[in-house]
Amino acid sequence: MEKLSKEFLCQLEGEINPIRIRDLGESGNLGLRSFPSGPTRTFESLLQEAFGRNLAEISDKKSELLIIPVFVPSAKPMNHFGLDKSDLEEIQQLAHEKPCILYLFGNPLALRHFGDLSIYSSVIVAYQSFEATQRVAVKHLMGEWKAIGKLSVKLS
Repeated sequence: MEKLSKEFLCQLEGEINPIRIRDLGESGNLGLRSFPSGPTRTFESLLQEAFGRNLAEISDKKSELLIIPVFVPSAKPMNHFGLDKSDLEEIQQLAHEKPCILYLFGNPLALRHFGDLSIYSSVIVAYQSFEATQRVAVKHLMGEWKAIGKLSVKLS
């Protein structure tokens, strides 16, 4: 499963600077806001392990960079792929306020509901929310894996 996850991880927008990510994580200036909120997922747990702190507890105001993993609830387009409209608005607002890295775990067509993708520092599509996929996404964020996948659909 990890091999497939590595092949599908796709970076649509921007670049990831792993040195900056590590510096911000170690200094307590890297934030994390997962959508929809819920139980801690592998992605968040691995980042907590890497930095020795829960990035979700760092306030949006204090963080210089925000990581936004979005776990798309539905593969079907009805009702914004199961994403809450207020969450979609909040994600876009956060991206207007500070640099944000968006990781989308699910159907890439859901990106149509995230506004102009250029407002995000980086947009990465992981296609699935499997544990192996989340592990690969963290490796990508930390500079241990390059996103080599291609987008399988047209967004416009």
